[in-house]
Amino acid sequence: MQLDVLANVRRHRSVIRCIQSIPSISLDSDASRFVLSAGAGSELRCWRLNASSGDDPLALVDWALAPVLDDRDIRIMDIAVVHRELSNVWIVAAYSDASVALWRLDTDHQTFSCAARAASDIHAHCVLSAASVKTNDGRYLVLTGASDGQIIVWDVSMFIAGTVDVAKPNVALQAVLKIPHVHQSGVNTLCAHMDGVDIVVASGGDDCSISLIRIGSTLPSVQSVTRNELAHASAIQGVAFLGGGSICSVSTDQRVAVWNQHLELQDMAITLVSDPSALEVSTIGDDLQIMVAGIGFETFTMSRSC
Repeated sequence: MQLDVLANVRRHRSVIRCIQSIPSISLDSDASRFVLSAGAGSELRCWRLNASSGDDPLALVDWALAPVLDDRDIRIMDIAVVHRELSNVWIVAAYSDASVALWRLDTDHQTFSCAARAASDIHAHCVLSAASVKTNDGRYLVLTGASDGQIIVWDVSMFIAGTVDVAKPNVALQAVLKIPHVHQSGVNTLCAHMDGVDIVVASGGDDCSISLIRIGSTLPSVQSVTRNELAHASAIQGVAFLGGGSICSVSTDQRVAVWNQHLELQDMAITLVSDPSALEVSTIGDDLQIMVAGIGFETFTMSRSC
């Protein structure tokens, strides 16, 4: 696979820590596509992708910039899209000062507004990762992992449903479940999905281990925890669900591994990417494309029947 640079724009003042695409809600080829980027200086930006046509290249338009809430020295460590409506996108951001914020992006008016925040004393440590999941009964849950190994679950349904006036200042996020000591140190990466009526959360940490947590969604509580403490030889930087109970992980040891639901190794490959720091999985036809990024980029093709 050959990659070509279609657009290159410099707007961030410093380091970009994370990038997240916003899923389209229309099958129309002319529908707007948006991308989020965040990092140093609490900088959160939205970009609009204007598709190329004819000889015109793809255009990356600087669409919206979130206001800085506090100190510009604070870094956004991770972001996750919680929900997209016709003109509103709900985004959770994890901050280096241990706070968490829920943002609403109005794509029509090109504005960000902070709907709610969780104070730094709840996590009390740098928040490294964020993920979201929609339960079968329509609730929107956010999960965040911090440098002390703890994962916290937040219910943001009331904000998305409009039952809370997000125009009021200092609206607080409320934690519905705290799961301590998931990892010995940093929770570097998180992903979550529904399995029946339960939420399954996969996490990878600085301690080289992978954890699978099953959470009951009706009244959030931990049902079971499965852990592989020797999953990798160095810090894990990405985990993703592959379907059928399988999980993929990548670590700075340059191994890309596939695990079953019991965290038993099923397959492994070595990536040529130095310092791998991101993992993404997409479906193309009957195959899965596992993409690893770091100092370089590499893809692996895996049959969905495996």
